[in-house]
Amino acid sequence: MCKWSVRGRTPSATLRSPPQHFVQSLQGTITHNCTVRPLGITRSTTRSLLIMDSDEPETCKVCLSNYNETVRRPCTLPCGHTICSQCTKDAVQNALLICPSCHTEHSATADAQFPVSYSMVALLRKLKGIRPTSVAPKSVKPQYSSKRKGKMLRSLTEEYRSKIENLVFGCEEALSLMSDYQRQLTYWKSHHQQLEDGLHDLLEQNKAAMKPLEKEVISVANMATEGEEGSERLKAMVVHLETLDTAQEIVSTVDVYDLYYKEIEHWIKKCKERFPDASTVHTSIKVQEIMKEALKMMTIEREKTVISVTLEDPRFNIPGKIQKITEDLFLKMLTVEHLRDLNEPVKSLLEAGRVFAVKELADDTYYARITLKEGRLCLHSLANQPLPAFAATLKHGYVLDLLNHSSTVAFLNLACDGSPIGQVDIRMNHDSGLARQFIFLCTGQQGYTYLNTKLLKIGKYCEGAKCIVGGDYEWNDGSGGNPVLFNLKGEYGKFHNVGDVWALFWPDEDHSSQFCICTNKGRNNESDGIFARVEKGMKVVLAAATYMSLVTVRDCGVVLSQ
Repeated sequence: MCKWSVRGRTPSATLRSPPQHFVQSLQGTITHNCTVRPLGITRSTTRSLLIMDSDEPETCKVCLSNYNETVRRPCTLPCGHTICSQCTKDAVQNALLICPSCHTEHSATADAQFPVSYSMVALLRKLKGIRPTSVAPKSVKPQYSSKRKGKMLRSLTEEYRSKIENLVFGCEEALSLMSDYQRQLTYWKSHHQQLEDGLHDLLEQNKAAMKPLEKEVISVANMATEGEEGSERLKAMVVHLETLDTAQEIVSTVDVYDLYYKEIEHWIKKCKERFPDASTVHTSIKVQEIMKEALKMMTIEREKTVISVTLEDPRFNIPGKIQKITEDLFLKMLTVEHLRDLNEPVKSLLEAGRVFAVKELADDTYYARITLKEGRLCLHSLANQPLPAFAATLKHGYVLDLLNHSSTVAFLNLACDGSPIGQVDIRMNHDSGLARQFIFLCTGQQGYTYLNTKLLKIGKYCEGAKCIVGGDYEWNDGSGGNPVLFNLKGEYGKFHNVGDVWALFWPDEDHSSQFCICTNKGRNNESDGIFARVEKGMKVVLAAATYMSLVTVRDCGVVLSQ
């Protein structure tokens, strides 16, 4: 056993010696009093390495002292780990703290940066079996013992003890939520600082781009002045020529003209060679575009924002109110970039079904739901439907920019007599015109869609090939389904495997929007045009084939992100 100290501070408790292999791995020195000072670690975290893997939650990982409710209260770091309040004070003096558990560096400027973890306090009380009940002072003796209390007094005592305990629990719960909120505020503050640093760098780039511009402006102004002076001299010479009478005067004037001619020619040549300065123009345009994009992304509505949640609203706690405020803000500011990032507020809006793509078709407005299913961003078919209250909208064309055209997955949700059967995911062959047409009809981009169409029949072809047939978006009886795109010809296979998707008719014929999904392996010599394959949901296809005449496409669309 030995006592360990950090820069002269010796804890009151006697500590266990660290493992030998750990001491050998430290890149520092061990002094005569066992002070450990590894390189690159602050004095407040040196000893924490000794119990980094400790399973004692009641012990501070820096000073090795047990937490208490006075001097060494458990405080939460921004990274989520805990140290005692005394060590946080040391960190403030050093202006830097390295977490003893995950080694994340935190700037330390004030004690308030490390809020007390009231959840840890409650946990330690539970571990120790301590109830937070009030204790009478030693000098005050109870007038009656518990044995002498009557039934009514005992009941009253139990009632108020229960009320007090519930109140303490509520207080600690509120303090824990406030601690989480304080940690969130600290994160937002650091994020603002990062944004400010980024804006500072952007402003420096802008200033650097302006310097050569200013030089170019001065250079152009000087050259323009020189040219204007030369032009005025030539104009004066033309007037002067009209007044000359003798040959000697004319010869003398011609000599002056030759001199002016050379100067002006040199000036014109210099203008062509010097302007524009390619580097100056390129840098200026590039920085301008970067600044425009930054301002566009960071523009915030200056109008007063109406928040639907008030501080007195009893339905929400602190995290709930923050989430509601954030969602209300994103409803007004949602962009395609937010869909790319998919942060938590956007995910909440998508999961709640409050994000829509909007498009004007035939003097009417159509909306397409955007949802998040199994971590995938999905765009559903456009439909002439009412927009729900408190919905965020984006232009349909902008949302389609998220589509991966080289590997697109479309989906069909099938239902039997109104009851859902399941979803079929179909991966497209992006080089096929039929595949592009299938995507158009799944998204309803031109007003025509597979939505609410029926499965028509079970097709049987030579050599045992069988399939289900659907896709008559016009009449829903097999007599329609004309193409919505042109030039659908291509190289299509004829060997059909289970899950292959092809056109019922030749790509250049009418009704080529009707599709077939192969349900068993075989060869089909009568049809052509395999353009996709079922990637997931073949069991759904087989189930649909059992109830053919009652099956409809209750929903369809494409996967935007995978």
